[in-house]
Amino acid sequence: MRNGVALGYNPTDYFRFDAVRSVVSIDPASLRENRLGSVMLRAQRLWSGGSLTAIVSPRLDDAPSDGPFSVDLGATNGSNRYLLALSEHLGKDFDPQLLLLGSEHQPAQAGMNLTHLLGSATVAFLEGSVGRSASLAQQASGASGPTSQLTRLATGLTYTAPINLSVTVEYERNEAAPDRSQWAKLQQAGPTVLERAAQFILGSQDLPDRQALFLHVLWTDSLLRHLDLDAFTRADLKDGSRLSWAEARYHWTHVDVAVQWQLSSGAEGTIYGSSSPRALGQLLVDGYLP
Repeated sequence: MRNGVALGYNPTDYFRFDAVRSVVSIDPASLRENRLGSVMLRAQRLWSGGSLTAIVSPRLDDAPSDGPFSVDLGATNGSNRYLLALSEHLGKDFDPQLLLLGSEHQPAQAGMNLTHLLGSATVAFLEGSVGRSASLAQQASGASGPTSQLTRLATGLTYTAPINLSVTVEYERNEAAPDRSQWAKLQQAGPTVLERAAQFILGSQDLPDRQALFLHVLWTDSLLRHLDLDAFTRADLKDGSRLSWAEARYHWTHVDVAVQWQLSSGAEGTIYGSSSPRALGQLLVDGYLP
């Protein structure tokens, strides 16, 4: 179950937590698609111009499992959850979606998705979620404490050129992300605690930045036919650190070959400047059965 109209960060993608079992790429599209599903019961009512979807996802296990043949239901079905999603066509190129998530482990979260076509080649989008919850620093450390009203937001524009080139600029905000003092406390606690917090945030697929600017460029059939160039950079607007990623992928009939490069930059003590390793390269070969 995937929700959200933004590209780099999806605040309303409520079923993302602990769903990625193996990180092949930090490309947001890969993290969104290549993940474990949830066992759920879904009902939908359709009418002219809209729909109402109701989902119940039950608790089937108490904790995640790393067993070699485990279905790992404790990862994505570790708590009882429900989701209501209402979509309605309200005018030309205006189809908002409202969502409500309920869970036994946190108060209800309300979400919204909006898109609007600007001209023939530009799409504006807005995605947001609000509700009471603990901060990521609290959740990562396992510390109990009061919850607060926190807002998550992603908004921006996507422009598509006639040459199969699309460019997305996105502003991202996450009030649940650690602030500068919380990052400092995690770093002072030692590399083990910091690594555990980083792994928790990665597993939650939540945004580690309080505020960030995300730029994504995708050029399909670029310099050569069947050659796709894909890249993004996310800059933290508070500490100036940056995460960048690029991929060149060539498609044959049953085989894809891709070269990826990932770079974290910034001063020591910043979000991406503290990442290890700073640079990472990968060669991937994907095969598809005929």
